[in-house]
Amino acid sequence: MEIRIENLDVVIVAVLVLFLGQLLTIKIAFLYRYNIPAAVTGGIICSLLVAVLQGFWDIRIVFDLQLRDLFLLFFFSTIGLGAKLKTLVQGGKMLAILSAVAAVLLIVQNSLGVGLALLAGGDPAFGMLAGSVSFAGGHGTAIAWGQVATEAGLKGAEEFAIACATFGLIAGGIIGGPIGGWLVTKYQLQPTSVTSVVPGRLIGMLQERG
Repeated sequence: MEIRIENLDVVIVAVLVLFLGQLLTIKIAFLYRYNIPAAVTGGIICSLLVAVLQGFWDIRIVFDLQLRDLFLLFFFSTIGLGAKLKTLVQGGKMLAILSAVAAVLLIVQNSLGVGLALLAGGDPAFGMLAGSVSFAGGHGTAIAWGQVATEAGLKGAEEFAIACATFGLIAGGIIGGPIGGWLVTKYQLQPTSVTSVVPGRLIGMLQERG
């Protein structure tokens, strides 16, 4: 049995999954305490549900990807519109250090990826897809270059790149959330302004705990 979710229904499902993640963050102290992103929580539950339906009841959920590609086009077209040279200059020395560390990390990611791919007897291009393309570039870059690699004859490249980007996103949320929260607490960091919008109930929870 196959269930297709198409057009705007995909957006509705995505909103519901995000809302589920936010609700669980409010209800489960562990998720709140360790700053696990709501999108990661909701996404993992959705993935497990889809896997269980297919594995135990042979119900295959298929999501239409047309809107995904359209939204990716929007993302890549507008990602740099908010960048300001003045903000870069204000970064000063710390921004330069961060850029240098990021550059080294990109080299390490690609070197390890290609090296492991060669050791496993695979195409080194898989190592690049499992390196900075997915882990630094995220899903957008992984999908774009995965499609290019697939068209060039690398079978399964797009699915592999998406899987790597998903792993990186989940690992980053699970590892980065607790570490980021610990650093904020240790150095008593405070935001200069509120730039995000969260549900009113979540605001109340934050005020009670803050």
